[in-house]
Amino acid sequence: MTKKIRLLIRLLTFVPMAVCIIALFFLPDEIPAHYNAAGEVDRWGSKYETLLFPGLIVVTRAVMAFMTYVATHGAGASESNRKILGYATAGILFVFDIMMLYYLYAGFAGVTELGSMPVDISQLMCIAMGIVFIALGNYLPKLRRNGVSGVRTKWSMANDEAWKLSQRFGGAAFMVDGIITIAIGVFIRGMASILVSLGLLIAAGTAMVLYSRHAYMRTQRNSGE
Repeated sequence: MTKKIRLLIRLLTFVPMAVCIIALFFLPDEIPAHYNAAGEVDRWGSKYETLLFPGLIVVTRAVMAFMTYVATHGAGASESNRKILGYATAGILFVFDIMMLYYLYAGFAGVTELGSMPVDISQLMCIAMGIVFIALGNYLPKLRRNGVSGVRTKWSMANDEAWKLSQRFGGAAFMVDGIITIAIGVFIRGMASILVSLGLLIAAGTAMVLYSRHAYMRTQRNSGE
């Protein structure tokens, strides 16, 4: 993992906490604490509840650090795995940071209906996730066989060739998924955009699993020739 990636991860992890602490001096004592499916406030809470989001970001960073450690030690360990998981960590933190800033702004403005916001949170999340999917899809084919990340099925883990083919297909699937997810975020508002994006992600994941079986069978046929 390069120094730039490490620095980016640290910034995405700890800057949100600093922003929230500073924001506490300016937020009203009571802010919107939860919105229902219609985007309307259904609970008001203390401004100190805003600290939950950066806390979740720190926990997420710790979990990803553990996954990176597991994936970069033992069989199949490589620096490329560490680099790819570094980008994955940065991408996940990026999405969480955007969500935190969005709801922090809603707290400042006392927004009671998310529909009145200049940007729909569901659309914003789709666009952010689409960008992350494209980035991950670009690096997935470079991932070496490991125990925690990548297209991992009993078929892809069977041998190096099946793994390589599965990651290559998974990378392409992620990139296509990312492009379509961004388009969904641009053209579809509200919860519908999230639901359509999740359906697309499930379809892409199913295709990856099915292809990993095909890749395994292909390697078996080739080894028998």
